[in-house]
Amino acid sequence: PDLDTHFDNDKNDKKELDKIPLQIVASVRSQKLIQLVSKVTGDTPWLGKLKDIYEVADAWCGWDPQGNAAARKFSRVGLMNKIVELSDSILKLASQKRDREDNRCYITIFFVEKSDGKLRAIANCKEMNTHFGKSPHVNFSTLEDLFRIMRYFGPEAYFATADFRHWFYQLPLPDHAKSYFTVLCQGKQMEFQAWPMGFKFSPFVAQSHSMMLAMLGIRSAGYWAVSPTKDEGTPPPFWIISDTNLSIDKLKKENIIGFALFWYDNLLLVCRSTAIRKDIIEKLIEVSVEVGAWWKASNEAGYSQDLEAFVLSQAEVEYLGIHYKCPSPDLWFWDHADKNKQRWMTEMRIIQDKAPH
Repeated sequence: PDLDTHFDNDKNDKKELDKIPLQIVASVRSQKLIQLVSKVTGDTPWLGKLKDIYEVADAWCGWDPQGNAAARKFSRVGLMNKIVELSDSILKLASQKRDREDNRCYITIFFVEKSDGKLRAIANCKEMNTHFGKSPHVNFSTLEDLFRIMRYFGPEAYFATADFRHWFYQLPLPDHAKSYFTVLCQGKQMEFQAWPMGFKFSPFVAQSHSMMLAMLGIRSAGYWAVSPTKDEGTPPPFWIISDTNLSIDKLKKENIIGFALFWYDNLLLVCRSTAIRKDIIEKLIEVSVEVGAWWKASNEAGYSQDLEAFVLSQAEVEYLGIHYKCPSPDLWFWDHADKNKQRWMTEMRIIQDKAPH
């Protein structure tokens, strides 16, 4: 955490790390968010799984929460011994630091280069993942879902997009799980405070938080959030926004007034009118402030809890690197976002300059 740069031996240069602002680390009050959603929806199966992750020590690791030894897939000590077998250097230092009874597990860090040239630190949980129970599944929206949502209202579609800032780092690990994510840094044991992106349960946790926030924003604005699927074991891939309380099999087209879609931290809001869009965004901001969630600011570098985090448009929108445009009910176009095309052209020129003549 205190390193400003990472030395790249292959390129023999120093690159800046993508720093996480301390104010947003583990900032989301997850249990409060779960309680707010439970009051509105009751305990759906996927919400019950999320509650267990935060409230029942070891339930999400494949162990029997009642302590039935016969039902355990592995012992705590056995789990720790396997996970700590990551490398000789870690074993050497870990053997001096760990207590075999404290369920402490060790992970390593690797770095990937982002499109802006900075390095993102990623927790290496590949080995660790093999020793934990099966994680809940997650249903994400498909490309077909995305196209149907984009086209649903034609040129009269009112869009809003926004991104959560470093979303996984905002989501706090349960206290009983922090020791499983220990990093050895400069001779010290340091524990992750937020969900590592590479851990097998993190996608379910992150998507659940996003969809809970979206649902609270919709309901607080006076509308209904309807799941498009009957699979209650996972957060829905998107919410259908309705002006009446009907299930998906009874919902009529005239009742559908919008859609809210999340890919982890990337929100796409599609509404039938500017008034509906305004209502939902205002409530989304209120809920974000209440539970401590932060959005990416318009300058890309900062973080925000107000309207400046949202990009508004009509009949065209840029989402997940693609620019969509609907000039008429029968026409629909898409293209790669300009910033991506510019970056690719720059990379192509660099490759061509390096190519032998």
